[in-house]
Amino acid sequence: MSSRQSNGQRLRDSSTREEAVMTHRALMVLKMNPEDAERVAALFAEHDSTTNLPGEIGVTRRMLFRFHDLYMHLIESDHDIMENLYRARESPAFQEINDELAKYLTRYTSDWTELKDSRAEMFYDWRAGQGVIVGGGEAAPE
Repeated sequence: MSSRQSNGQRLRDSSTREEAVMTHRALMVLKMNPEDAERVAALFAEHDSTTNLPGEIGVTRRMLFRFHDLYMHLIESDHDIMENLYRARESPAFQEINDELAKYLTRYTSDWTELKDSRAEMFYDWRAGQGVIVGGGEAAPE
């Protein structure tokens, strides 16, 4: 086996172990001018490095994505954090970042009224060695 294959195997093994720990995800979708991506990232970088709020909520990883005028915010945690996220809305740190982000992010549709309205719904999940976890009707044996 070449070192490249060996490195690839180690990465795959590491990813599998990480996946076993990171079981909960929430994907929030909003609108954003693509030119504002760096500003939004800078806001989160400052927030995440100067407040304890992500840890208090239970966030273990945050990733931000953009696709044309869509902003996608993927949160990973060891448990479902939505209840903690709703409680955190009373925190001054949450209110401050939320107010700053409001300058750059807008609702996808005008009828959204709650934080949960921006949460994407997972409708399909497939995993190596496990097959279809969610969606797709009856899972075929692998």
